Amino acid sequence: MEIEQIEVLEFLKQHPPFNELPEETLSWVATQVEISYFKAGSSILVFEQAIDALHLVRSGAVEVFRRNGDLYNRLSEGGLFGQFGLLRHGKVRFPAQALEDTLVYLIPVAVFNQLFEEHETFADAVEVEDRTRLRQAISRHEDANELLSARVGTLINRELVTLDKSASIQDAALHMTEQRVSCLLITEANTLKPAGILTDKDLRIRVLATGADVTQPVSEFMTTELITIEHNQMVFEAMLMMLRFNVHHLPV
Repeated sequence: MEIEQIEVLEFLKQHPPFNELPEETLSWVATQVEISYFKAGSSILVFEQAIDALHLVRSGAVEVFRRNGDLYNRLSEGGLFGQFGLLRHGKVRFPAQALEDTLVYLIPVAVFNQLFEEHETFADAVEVEDRTRLRQAISRHEDANELLSARVGTLINRELVTLDKSASIQDAALHMTEQRVSCLLITEANTLKPAGILTDKDLRIRVLATGADVTQPVSEFMTTELITIEHNQMVFEAMLMMLRFNVHHLPV
């Protein structure tokens, strides 16, 4: 299995309804997935156009609309869309647009149909409109003031994942997959001094899209201008910094 397919497999294991599927089935699905990249503001699905794949948000955000233009749903990592079109004559029911730069996994209709026919939990999940994310968002909103006034350090729940800048891109991809993270803090040789950051977006745009040699060191592809924040600063300050500098990762 290729590195990209291993990454797909690990992602599927973490998100419903795929996490309910047998390991053997998931491994097969991972080899069938295609990847598409959409810039912020670009159209992903157009009403009544033919649709031939289930769409799964790998990273970024997608807005799904009703045919009259009203917002129907907003999806982030792990969100599914396009299933209603696949179940109803292969035509898009709900148009979709990238809210930000977005990576989408495309699961071909033949694979979708087989999963739908052979796995009841999968069929149930894609047939029922999932409002769980919306309910969770509302619940989080009720505690928004408390969250925004919290210190950044209180949100940290795991050790920092780092990699030496001399390591290869292939090593970086494997390390990210094993640790189930979307970025790595790249350090100077044999120290914990930050040298840069490498994100899954860097891998897609600077490595995969250009056909770069994966044996090259990560130092050739990492972002060196680090935007950081102190652990004792407020969460709202972190959010403002991420908006101001248009970044999705903020080393603490």
